[in-house]
This record gives sequence, structure tokens and C-alpha cells, in this order.
Amino acid sequence: MRRSFDSPAHGPDITIKCNGKATLCHKHILCRRSDWFSKAITSGFLESSSSVIELKEECDELAVRRMLEFCYTLDYSVSEESAPSVHARMVALADKYFIHGLVEFATDRFKMAIRSASCADLAAAVEEVYAEQSIAVHGLHSIIIDNVIANEAYLGVPNADFDRLLYDIPQFAVDLSRAQYAHYKRGMRKTYVCPGSCDPKDIFQAAIQDGDTYTFQCTGPRGYAWTYPGKIWHRDFLLGE
Repeated sequence: MRRSFDSPAHGPDITIKCNGKATLCHKHILCRRSDWFSKAITSGFLESSSSVIELKEECDELAVRRMLEFCYTLDYSVSEESAPSVHARMVALADKYFIHGLVEFATDRFKMAIRSASCADLAAAVEEVYAEQSIAVHGLHSIIIDNVIANEAYLGVPNADFDRLLYDIPQFAVDLSRAQYAHYKRGMRKTYVCPGSCDPKDIFQAAIQDGDTYTFQCTGPRGYAWTYPGKIWHRDFLLGE
């Protein structure tokens, strides 16, 4: 099937155009892989005499070609060092044109690419992802945030380019601050034992401050809810200290 992609020798019966670039395809392959193309081809939207669909809304002909390639091969061609924004664009196209399997595939490639991204590539990915309204692309936010928190090159040293991102894309700054707080809270979690007499004892983890009033719901037969000030939890029920 790979050899039949964009090949005049394999009987293509439809042409997909984007930005003046034409790709030769087969209707049955596009219909099988994409709900959008299936509807366009079978609902009368496409004139049988022309057998051409022009994607006028798209401006990235390479991304469109990769999308069509995936319909044939369940893969798309990029360099090993491809920028994360390339894969983010594929997630957006997959969501828009309902390409089965492409959202998951491109998301996995985005995860791999973001790990080794330069500051410039990260900036491009943030701009690409946060400009998109697609629900599927919105799922990439957490991948970016997790990578930033784990990488001292972004937060551990002064970085003017990264600081500019925080100013220019407020939602990115909000997401990052919330994730940092959650990360901080997780680091403060300690292990406590249930005050009840159940056997075996319930063990749980929580981030309890001295000034807090914390309630633990026992999982024993009675299911009692134990509520104490933070100081009592620390003094009487904290394990390992």
C-alpha cells in the first residue's frame, strides 16, 4: 500500500490539493481511514467529474501530505530530529479530519520529540499548541508542562526566551504555576496510619500542614471518618518519624 501513495502508476482516482501542491490518492483508502474524507467523497460534496478536493483552509502542504501518507502507511515521514511542533500540527489535522489512529500516533511522537527539544523548539511547540483550540491538541499541554518542570534548563537558570513565553502566552504561565504547586504539594506528602482499631491498619499519604484540619475516611468495616488538627496527625499518627 505504501507504494501506491501519490503514485500515478497505481491507479489513483482522487487528487488532494493544498497550497498548490497535489497528492494522488485512492478514494477507498481515504474513506476507510478518515470519516471526514468518507463524508466528502460519498455525500455529493465531491463532484465525480473533477475527483479533486482542495483543502483551502490549510496552509501547510507538508503536514497535509504527512496526514495522507498516514492513511496509507500508519506512519508519516519526518527526520529523527523533527521539532515537536511538527507532531503537534499532525494531532490538530488528525482531530480536524477524523483520521483514525493519527491522534494517538502523533501524540506519542510529540512526547518523544519534546524530551530532547531545544529552547527554540520548545517555544515553537508552546506557541503552536496553545494557539490551537482542538481538544486533542489541548491534551498536549500536560506533556509540555511535565517536560518543563523536569528540565532545569527552563526553570533552574535565567532564560530570557523562556521568560518571554510566560509573558506572551498567559495560559501557559497559569498551567505551569498550577503544575508547580501540585508538584510541590506532592513533595510534601507524608505517610500516616489510620487512628482506628481496624486490622490491618489503613496507611495513607497526605500533605497535612500544622494549621490544617484534615479528615481521613477509614476503609474498614465501619468506614469512620477521622478528623484532627494537623498537629495531632503529626504527633500521633505520622509513620517513620
